[in-house]
Amino acid sequence: MTERRKRRRRMIRFFTSVALCISLCLNAGEAFAVAQPLPASESLQNTFLTSTNQTLTPVTSRFEYFLHVSPRWTVRSADYTIYFRHSSTLLPDLSSVSLLVDGVPYASAWLGPSNQEGAQLTAHIPGSALTPGFHQFSVAANLRSHRELCNDLTEPANWFVLEKTSLIHLDYAHSTQAPELQMFPFPFLNESGAGPWNVNIVVPDEASDRELSAAYRVVTVLAKEQALNASSARVIKLSDWTPDTDTRHLIAVGQVEKWPEEWQKHFADLASTGLDVGLLREITSSETTTAGPRTVLFLSGRSERGVEIASEALGLSTFREQLAGATAQVNEDVLTAAQAMQKKQPDPVLIANQEGKVTLKQLKYNETTLSNVQTSSASFVFNTPPMWKYTKGAGVKLHLKYSSLLDDKRSAVIASVNGSPQVSKSLSAQTAGGLDLFVPFPENLQVGEEVRVNVHAEMYLDTNSCADDNNPTGMRRYLTIDPEQSQFVLPHLDQETAALANFPGAFLSKNSTLEETTAVLPSKPSAAEMTALAQIVAGASNWLEGGGLEVVRYHQDAQIRNKVWVIDTAGDNEYLQSMAENRELAIRSTPAGLQSDTVPLVNTTQTNGGGIQQVFRPNGGTALVAAATTAEMLLETASVLAEGTDLSNAFKEAAALRTSDRQTVLMNIDTKPYLSLPQRIANSLTETYGYLRTAEGQLVLFGISFGITVIVVLGYVWKLLWRPRKKKPKRRRDRPMK
Repeated sequence: MTERRKRRRRMIRFFTSVALCISLCLNAGEAFAVAQPLPASESLQNTFLTSTNQTLTPVTSRFEYFLHVSPRWTVRSADYTIYFRHSSTLLPDLSSVSLLVDGVPYASAWLGPSNQEGAQLTAHIPGSALTPGFHQFSVAANLRSHRELCNDLTEPANWFVLEKTSLIHLDYAHSTQAPELQMFPFPFLNESGAGPWNVNIVVPDEASDRELSAAYRVVTVLAKEQALNASSARVIKLSDWTPDTDTRHLIAVGQVEKWPEEWQKHFADLASTGLDVGLLREITSSETTTAGPRTVLFLSGRSERGVEIASEALGLSTFREQLAGATAQVNEDVLTAAQAMQKKQPDPVLIANQEGKVTLKQLKYNETTLSNVQTSSASFVFNTPPMWKYTKGAGVKLHLKYSSLLDDKRSAVIASVNGSPQVSKSLSAQTAGGLDLFVPFPENLQVGEEVRVNVHAEMYLDTNSCADDNNPTGMRRYLTIDPEQSQFVLPHLDQETAALANFPGAFLSKNSTLEETTAVLPSKPSAAEMTALAQIVAGASNWLEGGGLEVVRYHQDAQIRNKVWVIDTAGDNEYLQSMAENRELAIRSTPAGLQSDTVPLVNTTQTNGGGIQQVFRPNGGTALVAAATTAEMLLETASVLAEGTDLSNAFKEAAALRTSDRQTVLMNIDTKPYLSLPQRIANSLTETYGYLRTAEGQLVLFGISFGITVIVVLGYVWKLLWRPRKKKPKRRRDRPMK
């Protein structure tokens, strides 16, 4: 092959790849959206590195992205392409950018006037380097504006922007099409954990309430695997499924005898078992959709309990890891053993609730080292359970070790919580071997508010040593955070609130798991109502555990608990009608639209809107109601509750209206939890006791005790000094006798 022909092939391949990348970049979605696939037959996929532009500013800085290569893929090749711009002050013979995969460099470029704006760098990665598993894709930038390294340490002109259009273009082939239970939740969820769900959860048309509950338990399992895009969750009846136009995969939940005959044949080869046995079988359907073969996972059984066992077993990750092949049969004994094995895995929230603290190690944080640069930061997050209200003494204790070479006159560590600086401490050589820093939480944290702790280190060397430091990758500057000795200290109260931002807090127990709650659908639910409930369940999935949620279609004999979720379209839910008659709701849904006696409603909202409200019930318990005038508006309203974005600031508002132009209006309604007198007294004593256990509380207690002691002593002294003296009796004078 001539050199000219080789060059021509490289040019064609390059321009084809660039055109494909540009066309898909225009449709870039959310953060780390791995799946923007082309048709499956072409086996091409673009993975975008970031959803926002990333700015790199230190002398030596990197951006890391971890790509997961499926074990079902054989990667032929990949093109790693970044788009960037940088400061005009960078020196072209000292500043550079490099692309690395798993630490191996594949491409580099000097940074100068020629690539200051709208530039790109591409590296071709061979398929042999991308074996199944995670691979680290790195962008390493060396930014210099001065000849002398010391002058670069605080230079604001050292910046490099990695554009959000940067991507990894994969060319791969599927190595196997045989479905395996061990691979769940693939292919129903994208293996990267990003993008919308690719599954319909289907129940028989004559599904019982127990089968419906099992189906929504599957929603919880999927949402725990991928909490994002909860609004893509779907539960529908078999008759509402349109296989010709819907290319999603299926999870079918229901008894064997309730499925069509062609589906029942998939269980004909299974040996006869007892009734209460869960049957799990995954198949590749004979029909081929435009997106490729359809996978169907059956969670079935000969009885309702068998279906429940199948759905419960699917939610146990430790159980799934031990499965082999596409079929499993689970009886009560196997399920009990699998549940016991799952409980051995520590739950950080449960640990925090029981012990009042949790280490960074238990929260899955590894040792964090800030090094090589003058300023650097690290962040740690504790996802507060929705009912928790922190009391005095709550905070995070950090155990730090750092370089003894730092200049203690200028070096310091600053810690902030949710953007609010809380403490700062100079870094002196005396405490370099170990410094315990306690960072208190701000007193204005809301109930259930997520806690984000940012640790910022300012690491200066002595002035004389900087000029001799010609190795920017050295470890003269470092600060290490020990995850085993660092911990969140979490004294708290369980405070019920109807605020929408804390959903599903009012439905949780003290262990932060879902209490017994009933989700009430109309007696004949529509596809929109069943899917709306699926979206709400997915949005609350972080806190839903086991069989806490029971789903019923309203009927006279339904056993409905005090805590309820109610779904309604235009007043067709009979249970909601009874709640409205008892004046439990501020907003009610009727065939004529939304109505309220206390909340102002404009005409467009009444006829075309939707409403969400969370209220405390008069005799105890809580109700969440999602109602709308039309099926489309109900799904729109449910997606707001599922995603939670528009409700993130609703720390006081217990109701929200969704307008037809997709606006969310937060509203205050008068609702208070039912508390008996003993509960009110117990809460007061708990809060007082929690305060007295803190350093500040003990100081106050000591001050009060000291003050009382001083008063008693002064009173005693006063009595000694000022008590009235006894008067001496006057001598009697003898009167002269007459």
